[in-house]
Amino acid sequence: MAATLAPPGERYTVGEAGATYIEHLEYVMERKRSTIADYRGYLNQHLGPFFGGRPMDRIDRARVEEYLLTKKRSGLSSKTIGNHLTFLHGLWSFGVKREWVGRNVIALVDRPRPPRFKERRIKFLSREELEALIRAAPDDYLGDVERPLYLCAAMTGLRQGELIALRWWDVDWSASRVRVADSYVRGAFDSPKSRRGRSVPLGERLGAELERHFQASRWRSADDLVFAHPFT
Repeated sequence: MAATLAPPGERYTVGEAGATYIEHLEYVMERKRSTIADYRGYLNQHLGPFFGGRPMDRIDRARVEEYLLTKKRSGLSSKTIGNHLTFLHGLWSFGVKREWVGRNVIALVDRPRPPRFKERRIKFLSREELEALIRAAPDDYLGDVERPLYLCAAMTGLRQGELIALRWWDVDWSASRVRVADSYVRGAFDSPKSRRGRSVPLGERLGAELERHFQASRWRSADDLVFAHPFT
C-alpha cells in the first residue's frame, strides 16, 4: 500500500498532515511498527487535540512553545515532550517538501533538557545478587525457563524483547556466540531497536546452562523459541 500524499499548496491541520506523514513513514520509509504506534499516539492523544483546526502555516514558534509548556505542566516528562518535538520536526520537514508550509518553525524551538539524576552510573547486579535472583526462581516448570533466561539476560545484555524472540538457531555453541536478529515488541515480532542484527559472546557457563535447558525443553526445533512457555 502506498502513502496517499495530499496536493502541494493546500492548507492542513496538524491532525490531517500528521496522518499523511505517518502513513508515509509506515509504507514508504518502512519505519518500525512500534515507532508508528508511538507516533499515532502522539498525534491522536496530544498534538491533534491541542492544535485543533488551526492550519500548519498558522502555527508559529510561540504556539509550539505553549504546547511544550502545557504538556510539562500536565505532568509529561521532558523525554516524552522531546519525543513529541522530534515528531513535529519531522512533520514540518515533510510539510516543507510538499509546500504545505514555507519553513520548519520547529527548528526554532529549544528542546527540553533531560533532568539530571544524582546517580548517573549504570546499575548492574553483583554476582551475589545474580545468584540470589536465580535461586529465587520457583521450583516448577516456569522456574525451569526463568533461571536460564535470567542468566542469559545478565551475561549477554539482551533487551527483554530480544530475549523473548531468541530462537535456537540464534544460539551458536560452536562459535560461542548468541546472534540477535529479532525482537518481540507489543505482541509482534520485529527487528531489534537498531534495525540491525548483532552477535554477543556466549560465555561457558551460559552455554552449558542453555544446553541443559535445550535438552529439557519440549521445543527443540531450530526455529523454536529458546524461552518458550512450557505449556504452549
